[in-house]
Amino acid sequence: MSKHPGNPYWCQTHDNPTGIYTRGDWDEAVAGGHITPEHVWERLYRIAIGEFGVMGPAGYDEDGFFLSLTAEGLVGSPCRSPVFV
Repeated sequence: MSKHPGNPYWCQTHDNPTGIYTRGDWDEAVAGGHITPEHVWERLYRIAIGEFGVMGPAGYDEDGFFLSLTAEGLVGSPCRSPVFV
């Protein structure tokens, strides 16, 4: 059973957050009441990656939103968060 049934930003199969990578998606999730503590943690993680200059499969702006993606970032399940795997 999922911790957040019916939440469109939560993978019901793996019971973890799906990534909210754009400001528009974040604003939509906030308006719908779908932001969970896990989503906040994931965004803070992305902010830290950008702040500390950690190189990885994706680039994020100062607010933790998606800027770019490398080929390495295309591999894997869309519901598997790098923070919660």
